[in-house]
Amino acid sequence: MEKRNFEEELKKERRLVGNLLYEIEYRKKQLSEMEHKHNETTSTLRGHIDCLMANVKCRDCTLQDWKLRYNGSVRQLMDENAALREEIRKGNEENIRLKCEPRLQTKELEECKTKKVLEETFEALEDLKSRYSCLMVKHLLANQELQDARKESIQGLNDILNTKTTLGIKRMGDIDQKAFEVAFSQKLPNEDWRETCATLCSLWQQNVQDSEWHPFKMIDTEGNLQGKRWSEFFNMTSTCTHAYTVVFESTTRKFQTLALTGGSTLLYIYHTDIQGWNFCIMQEVIDEDDEKLKELRKKYGDTVFEAVGAALMEMNEYNASGRYPVPEVWNRKEERRATMKEIVEYLIKQLKIHKGKGKRKRSSSTIFMV
Repeated sequence: MEKRNFEEELKKERRLVGNLLYEIEYRKKQLSEMEHKHNETTSTLRGHIDCLMANVKCRDCTLQDWKLRYNGSVRQLMDENAALREEIRKGNEENIRLKCEPRLQTKELEECKTKKVLEETFEALEDLKSRYSCLMVKHLLANQELQDARKESIQGLNDILNTKTTLGIKRMGDIDQKAFEVAFSQKLPNEDWRETCATLCSLWQQNVQDSEWHPFKMIDTEGNLQGKRWSEFFNMTSTCTHAYTVVFESTTRKFQTLALTGGSTLLYIYHTDIQGWNFCIMQEVIDEDDEKLKELRKKYGDTVFEAVGAALMEMNEYNASGRYPVPEVWNRKEERRATMKEIVEYLIKQLKIHKGKGKRKRSSSTIFMV
């Protein structure tokens, strides 16, 4: 009897050992699959990050080099132009003196020399204009690559970012409903205002997306590109949200004009022999005299008006042609559009966190097996 009980206990122990061995093998298989998926994910993220960092560094170096070379060429040509003008002035004075002398042959030679100098100056300006056009095309191509990388980052971060992270995905052109809620809670404190608030907010969102409604006006400012203002001009065009593109161009013997546009900004650049290079910036802003906006402000106050105005400006800047909200990576802490540098730094941080979690999982699995 005792022997039979012992055999039964032995069978139970053997079954238990077999089950444990099977569980260990199953856990090993799961661990191997998890390590394989983790390695694939890490490799993919590292490749994307390396590619983005390489593209950003290459474009920054290239653009900086273009700026330095172009600024140097402009300064050199301006110095040469000033020197040539001084020579022309001296030549004109010499011509006046020669008119009083019977030296017609010398006078003709001086006039030919002056004419040649003017032609060389004009050719130098034409060459400068051609170089500027090439630089503008390269700048547009580099900006397009940055925009493509930004779109890919938005798609990749859409499922990762949440309300607790510094960066988030914001729909540019959407009205902030909290402004309507604040206004209605003060206007109708003793009534059920939530449904009315949601309906009105939805109605104004439709107005914002209406392509036939354009409550904007243009205001202009003027500047001067002579001397040190060249660097300020290039800083302005290189840091704007949208690249400047050529609208029209006109060149005559004494007057040159170039018009560019970027987002809600229109930039006119012109040159005259007397004033040199100048520019005029036309900025598009909200027209507060628009009838719909005036009525909105009168009924619901400045908070609602500013929320609708902000949505209109975002729509006009990010998707003026489509007139529908578009996603954008947003820095919630500073309330602004996130830079590519911030996006790449966030991805690197997430990669390090993910890599650390993978190491901890492998360590815990090894302890369990032991």
